[in-house]
Amino acid sequence: MKDSEANLEEVRTQLSRIANFLFFSMPNEAEPNEPIMDGGRLIGVRVHEMLHRFEIHQRLTRSGLQVQNQVGQPEAQVHMTWRPIPDNFKASPDAEIPPTPLDPTRPQRFMMHDGRFTINGMPGTELRGFGTGTTLPVVIDGKPKLRLAAIVDVVEALGEFAGHSGMIVVNGHINPPDGLDLSILLRLTDGNEELLARTRLPRLRPIPPPDPEDLFLIFLGDSDPEDPIQIRVNPEGQMEGAVGPQRMRLVDVVFSTVSEKRAETRKIVSKTRLGHFMGRMDAMAWFDPFSGKPPFPFQTTDGVFTFYDRDGETLGTIHANMTEGRALPTEIPGTSQPVYRVGGIAPATSGTGCFEDVVGLFTVSSFISLVPNVLSGIFILQLSDAGHRLRKALAGGGR
Repeated sequence: MKDSEANLEEVRTQLSRIANFLFFSMPNEAEPNEPIMDGGRLIGVRVHEMLHRFEIHQRLTRSGLQVQNQVGQPEAQVHMTWRPIPDNFKASPDAEIPPTPLDPTRPQRFMMHDGRFTINGMPGTELRGFGTGTTLPVVIDGKPKLRLAAIVDVVEALGEFAGHSGMIVVNGHINPPDGLDLSILLRLTDGNEELLARTRLPRLRPIPPPDPEDLFLIFLGDSDPEDPIQIRVNPEGQMEGAVGPQRMRLVDVVFSTVSEKRAETRKIVSKTRLGHFMGRMDAMAWFDPFSGKPPFPFQTTDGVFTFYDRDGETLGTIHANMTEGRALPTEIPGTSQPVYRVGGIAPATSGTGCFEDVVGLFTVSSFISLVPNVLSGIFILQLSDAGHRLRKALAGGGR
């Protein structure tokens, strides 16, 4: 095998070993969230939330796509400070934030700092992070709702997470200080498969979802060997980004904490199962990893997500561009070229077919190798589904 082919296979192997964990945030009755007020106006929240197991089950049929969301038992907790920030504010972990009232009538940037992500029953195992994001007000059936999406970089990993690097993306809606209905996707490098579940995991014990009219989809994007992504450079030879499709396929992400045999300890493990190909994503990605110090800005234009049924018939399309994103270099053992972890936020702007009247929001967490060209991205799509009309249309292929 040629060196280039061996490197390609090694990168593919390493990116297939990313450990994935999907949570849903709900109130912690023992430690409620604390509003931060200034002159009677909300300028932040000290967040203390329970993180529950969250599973998105999808089945592709000849007539469409069947989707079921299940929230289960709590497995972790998150503690952080959430603060709206001015539009031109330069966010950093030690930045002094000016008092900025939350304005639910317009999109607004925010910062998440002093973040601690702990696992129940596993003292000493935690992640510490720093993130930013945006709110996005929408109107659903005449009622206002405040969407939220965020990208959180893992800055320190302790205990069972030590030696793993990664990123968190957050997607959902809020009614602060207590109503934080958020999906949380954590992806961590796991070259030695220390976080891989090797046996059957305990079953999720379903509880009622906070908002039954929210619908979440999940899918994995990867590069198409028959239509590889092309690097774009400007006339001066400087990298501008990349253009090309990603294949979209169904994916199941499950995890649990489990007791270790012959030891009075617990560990957290996950399993990711790939399913049928169910669409493609086309976009121009604007990204220059040689433009200065990380994190590097990452955005897309001309983004179109196309969804298929099992026979390859189009269910519908969604137009969405990554308006906020960033990339950070990530060390992955066994890879000779840089790998970047990328987090992004992409509001849906229009749709066709089943998604003709779409109100939705994508978040994505990807690991990308430029040379060789390999990527592994997981997209979370949150959709408003009043009366479960969208669920029914997807399952019936729009019929």
